[in-house]
Amino acid sequence: MNNSRLLLLGLIFTTVLASCEKDDLCVPEEAATPRLIVIFTDENNPLNRKPVASLQVIDQESQTAAPLNETGALTLTAVDSIAIPLRIIPGNTMYSFERTLNGTLNKDALNFNYTVDQEYINRACGFRAIYKDLEIDQPAETPSSPWIRNILIRNSNVLSNQDIHVEIRH
Repeated sequence: MNNSRLLLLGLIFTTVLASCEKDDLCVPEEAATPRLIVIFTDENNPLNRKPVASLQVIDQESQTAAPLNETGALTLTAVDSIAIPLRIIPGNTMYSFERTLNGTLNKDALNFNYTVDQEYINRACGFRAIYKDLEIDQPAETPSSPWIRNILIRNSNVLSNQDIHVEIRH
């Protein structure tokens, strides 16, 4: 009797495991909406990354600091790349990139425009947002003293956290 119970439990357990499909599991890395990956390079030698002494990125709509990496840091020092979130609605995010160098704060505004699409991951994860046709506008400063000298879009489709999307030369 005891062996038949174990056999029956084993059969039920095996049936339950065999009925699970890949779509029943959600891997968080696959389901996450990608962030905009920005690198900082030297304006005179763009092949070399150039760290920003102290950087904070402020969302102009909410007036709050944006998380700059996967740990959620709001200010970074000696940083040569960041990963910032984009708004899903309305397809526009305006940030103020605030650099502190030798005790002097310099703010440059950047306006990110894009189209938001939904990408189906699987049954367990559902959908995630992806961004396409990225464009960047840098409004003129008053007085004119930008620390960002040039902006290059390397990849106009933000589909993954593995790609570099924007290069900022300073």
